[in-house]
Parts: sequence; structure tokens; C-alpha cells
Amino acid sequence: MLSKASKIALQSKECIRIKMVAYLLFLWIGTMTLAFQPTRMRRHYHVPMIPRKAHKTEQKAFSTLNFPALSEERQQELTEMVARGLVPVFFRGDSMIDANNNLLNTSPSNTAITAEKALKRVLREYQKEVTESKNSNSPDAAEERFQTRKFLSDLLLGTSIMRIRHYHTLVAALNEQENLRQDGADSISPTYGLSLQDLGPINGVDISTSVIRSTKTGPFLMVDDNAKRLELSRAMVHIHLRYLQEQGQDPSTMESLLSDFLSLLKDPVLEISVRSSLPLFFVQLLIDQYGLDLTEQMANTFNAPGPITIRRNVIRCRSDAELQSILLSNHGIRFAPIVPAKWNHRNGTDALNTAYLQLVPDESWSPSKSSIWSLSSWKEGYFEVQDAGSQFIVQSIEPTFDNGKFVAVDYCAGNGGKSLALASHIKQHQKVKNDENCGIGGSATIIAHDIVSDRLKQLEGSLSRTGLQEADSAVQILTTTNLTDFANGQGYPESFADVVLVDAPCSSTGVLRRRPSQRFQLNEDEIRNRFPELQLSILQEASKLVKVGGTLVYATCSICTSENEQVVASFEESSSSNNGDDKLWRPLRFGTKQGQEEHEQPSVKDIRHYCNLLPIRTDSSDGFFVARWTRIE
Repeated sequence: MLSKASKIALQSKECIRIKMVAYLLFLWIGTMTLAFQPTRMRRHYHVPMIPRKAHKTEQKAFSTLNFPALSEERQQELTEMVARGLVPVFFRGDSMIDANNNLLNTSPSNTAITAEKALKRVLREYQKEVTESKNSNSPDAAEERFQTRKFLSDLLLGTSIMRIRHYHTLVAALNEQENLRQDGADSISPTYGLSLQDLGPINGVDISTSVIRSTKTGPFLMVDDNAKRLELSRAMVHIHLRYLQEQGQDPSTMESLLSDFLSLLKDPVLEISVRSSLPLFFVQLLIDQYGLDLTEQMANTFNAPGPITIRRNVIRCRSDAELQSILLSNHGIRFAPIVPAKWNHRNGTDALNTAYLQLVPDESWSPSKSSIWSLSSWKEGYFEVQDAGSQFIVQSIEPTFDNGKFVAVDYCAGNGGKSLALASHIKQHQKVKNDENCGIGGSATIIAHDIVSDRLKQLEGSLSRTGLQEADSAVQILTTTNLTDFANGQGYPESFADVVLVDAPCSSTGVLRRRPSQRFQLNEDEIRNRFPELQLSILQEASKLVKVGGTLVYATCSICTSENEQVVASFEESSSSNNGDDKLWRPLRFGTKQGQEEHEQPSVKDIRHYCNLLPIRTDSSDGFFVARWTRIE
């Protein structure tokens, strides 16, 4: 059932999905807390002020935190630690610089490391310092250690994410200094210890744009000097500090400097790219698909904290009200008002059919103080952390029991988040039917499939916690890396599944605010060509498992048309006969229940069998796409 080519291709999913340990670390530091406000951080370097109003559309959603337990001198030491840690992020070749500016761990690799990996190294360096010291275990010492880790995390990830913006700001500052020098103005000490001629390319920043090339003649120098690499990294970190310090000021010196520089080239694509620190090709792609206004909204959302959304496990907890009460009484966790989420499309928004639970971090609890996975309520299986869009994908499936049985295949299961959600969804469906005296009896089997066994280990470890290994459970999850052997062992025919969910590998462009380094790993050819080819191949192969009358669901966490609507169109075209009259699949429109004939389906023009969830608000879901079909022959 699964060809060798598809097995190899599926493995690329690992390249674009952040490892779970990095994701846990990411939520530990505050669910996308990208920035901070240090206490009276000393300003060592001068940046010229050019009065100008702040850009009216820019998202100012970075957190502003103080670190009273850290002295100004200590903050300076930590800032230097971050600058050293970012060198192998900004420059290709796995190079680390120690406190004496010596190059360590040089690798011939032509790639840079991720900010998440750099953060792990910096935190290990700090932990070694803690271990070697004789600090007390007093509450004050513990608070200092907590604030230190948060300081390092926020500064390193924030600087990395905003590198495109800050690099352009650095070029603007150095260009301004050069202009003042040529005009014979009062001398200014060398900005950041660098000049325009010292600059070189850094990973993730396109220096081919005319607005940068216009500042100097000749090509940029390749920064291969240890000291220059570190100076450039220091400059980026200090620009990030200045950027945070000046938020809320009117006019902002950093904003004024950057705005004046960008005015040299009136290009809205470049301006969004620089201000939001997004790749230029990606911004152009979004504008081509969604227009300028929606692109600006999404660009702002990518740099703002995402909501912490959880899903109640119906198997363990009877109601949302019960779960809210448990989390409030046991952990002091509060919730945002429960309102229906919305899915967004070009003609507006429609409410989803389900409300979602969002946690509200406050003084009592925040993920930076206490990992959500350390809570006893999670360990007891009462809930899972899952974005509203991811939940919606599962809720688009309506379980139907044929002869008392229901079989679903999670074809690209990965860590099993959607398999667990589907099990809870089925249990809720059974409960509703029984409450309506429509007892459906029967049992449900979910087959979680992935060609990499390590991806399934987390799911297997969660079965007991979530109540799916109990003897009386009417829902069971089975895992496999080989569907052909599994189906043969179960005595299944070739097409046996009531539902097949294909959560396909993709560019992950809909979840950039959750993944600090993902934007710098985007590749235009992958988005336009390689991923769509892979996705279509997987969808075609998975579709063979769906029995007549069953449902096929295709989903991605991408917002790119090439990976979504175009794959849907290609699949439908490939599934028809030569003349297009005989079709295997009928679109299952949203708002339609499984089993309805086509003439019974909604006739509203905008209701389609696929939809986009666009990340256009800071409190909305991440970006997802989902499409559905029913097999008719």
C-alpha cells in the first residue's frame, strides 16, 4: 500500500516538524514570548535619531518584562552570553565562540544551527555555571535562576526571530553614520564597532535587496573573522534591546531610523518583510494569494504570542465546566471566555461549530513558571494542549458505525496528537447518541500510522494516561509503521477504513509563531513544487484505504495555495476517468453530514468542501487547511 518512494518522501516530515523537546522548551519559556524589557539596560552604542511617526500597522505584541533579581552588571554578562550563542545561528558552519573570543567546535557544514539548538547550548553553559557555584537554595536564589533562564531565552529567541528587521536597522545606522561623516558633522563613535565595509551576509537575511545594496559599492564582505562575527552578533542583540526599550515611545528612535531607511525604496513587499522579519519571497507569495491587507495582518500575528488552547479529554473528564473547575482549584489556571472560533476565507469569516478553551496566563500561573505538562491534571489525562485549528480538523470527521464497528486511519500520525483527539471525539459522539437514546453500541479502532517508529513512541506512552488502554474502553488506538502488513494481519480488505485522515507533511507556514526558526528554513521551491508533489502522492496512496461510503480528509498546517487548493484540484482531476464523468469521490461540504446526497447538501455558494483557517488575529487559531470527500464507488 505504501510505495518505497512515498516512504522515503514521508521522512521529510521530520525535517519540517520541530522535535517535541524543542516544542516543550518553546512553550516553557512562555508560549512564544519573544521579547522582554530589561531593567535600566545600559546603552553603550549610539543610534542617530530621525523623528518620524511609528508605522501604524505594526504589531507591538512583544511582552515587556522586568528582571529585578538580576543586577545591571549581571544582565550585561548574560547579554554577552547570548551574543556568543547566536554566532552559529547567524553564520554558516557550526562555530561557537567562547568568552575569550576563541572559535570552538568548527564544522565544515554549510548550514547554520537553529535558535532552539543555540538556546539549549546557552542554557547548558549557564547550568554548568550554577553547578560550579555555591549559590544557596534560598527563594531569592531560586528566583534569580528562574529570571536568568527567562532572560536568556527571551533575548536569544527574540533577537533570532527579528534578525531581518534588526540587520536592516544596523545597515541604516551605519549608513547614517557614513553620511554624517561625509557631511563633516560632529564625529560619532563607531556604531557597534562596525562600519558598512565590515558587514557580511548572515543566515536568513537576503542582502540582495536594492535598499541594502544602495548603501555601498561592491559586494558585501564575507564575515569570516571571529571578532567581526561576534561584533555583528553583539550589534544584533543590542539593537533588539533598543527595539524593546523604545516600544511605546512616540516617536521611537529605532522606528524612525528604520522608516527613514525604508523610504529610500517605496516597496510594500520589502517593508512588510523587514518590519515583520519574514523572507521576502514568502511575503510576495502571501500578497499574491491574499492581498496586502490580509498579508499585513498575518505578518503581525506571526510575531505575537499565540493563545494557549487545550482540548478536554472526554474519556477522562465529563464537561468543559468540570475541567475549568479542576484547573482553577488545583493550579490557579483561569480561562478566557468560551466563544466559538472562526474560520477565515476571502469573503469573510464563519463560526466553527465548536468553542475552544484558552488559558489565560497571569500571576497565579504561566507556562514560563510551570510547564503545562508538569500539571497533575495533564498527567491524569484530563486534557491535551492543541490549537483550535488542529482540533477543528478532527471535528470535521463524523464517526459512522457500520455493523457496530468504526475504523479510522491517521495516515501521517507523527506524535499522535490527532489520533488522541479523534479518540476523544468518537467518545463524545457516542455519548451524545446515547443521551439521545440512539445507542450506537459497537467499538472504534484508530490505526495510527507513521513510517518512523520513534514518532509513534510518544503516542504509545500516552495511551494509559488518556484512558485508552482500559479494558472497558470502546475506543482503541493501534500503531503501525507498515499498513500493508497490519491490514493483512487484521484480515482487512484493500479498502477497509471508514475514515482516512491525511495530515500531510508541509511547509508549516501556518504555525510560524509557534516555531522560532521555521521562517528561516522556508524554501520557495519546496512550497511551490516539492511539497505539493509529495502531498499529492501521499493523498493518492492513502485514498485507496477508504471504503465505499467512507470519508477522506486532507489537512496541512500551511497557508500556501500550492499545498492546499492546488493539491485538492490535482487529486480530484487524477481521481476521475478520462472524460471526467465517472468520479470516485464526491466533495463533502462543510455543514453537510456524512451520508447526505449531493442534492441535500447546502447550496450556499461560498460553502465548499475545503476551508482555510488563517492566522489573522492574535487570539485566533494558527493557520490550517482541511478538505473532505466521500468515496462513492
